Amino acid sequence: MEDFAQRLKSCREKKKAGNSRWTQQYVAERIGMARTTYTAYENGTKMPPPDTINNIAILLDVSNDYLMGRTTTPAQSWEDFILLPVVSKLTLENQTYSTENVFTQCPTEKRLLSDGTHVWLEVNMSSMVNVGIRPGSKVLIRLQSEVENGDIAAVCVNGEDAILKKVYCSNDQISLVSENASIDDQVFPKEDVVIKGKAIWLTTSL
Repeated sequence: MEDFAQRLKSCREKKKAGNSRWTQQYVAERIGMARTTYTAYENGTKMPPPDTINNIAILLDVSNDYLMGRTTTPAQSWEDFILLPVVSKLTLENQTYSTENVFTQCPTEKRLLSDGTHVWLEVNMSSMVNVGIRPGSKVLIRLQSEVENGDIAAVCVNGEDAILKKVYCSNDQISLVSENASIDDQVFPKEDVVIKGKAIWLTTSL
């Protein structure tokens, strides 16, 4: 952790030497967390989760491996990334997603992707908070119409915009399970539920 903290601070201070805006507060705001949380990372009293390390590395233009002390080469190769759209919602009507809902693009490591179409969904719901998906998080969705039991999926129920739930299918019913004790699980006839895609990665809002 000490090596990570030292490298993190060094990378930010190199940025600050070229532009005074690169304070701890500035980096924290860009990543979407409290300054005290980021300060704990630089002080070595707290270690960020992998998705946050990824976001910090992208912001500071270095590689994850460099921050983690696995290499002495700080350069981040943009050949390893692709820009994917961030959308505010997935709707039943669109086979993929509506371009009207695209409000930014997010650099995404190609290693996270497989065949098919991928999109980041900006989360405004609290149904999956127990697995780290909080309002303000972004979830990487692979658009597909089927998932395995227990997968977290974006699903449309009775024509409404997609919500995130764990999905369990039986012969003629689909159970939608929340990771939030205050939200009851639900069971619907299969014909009332349309699966839009599977959640495969997330960036967490702290």
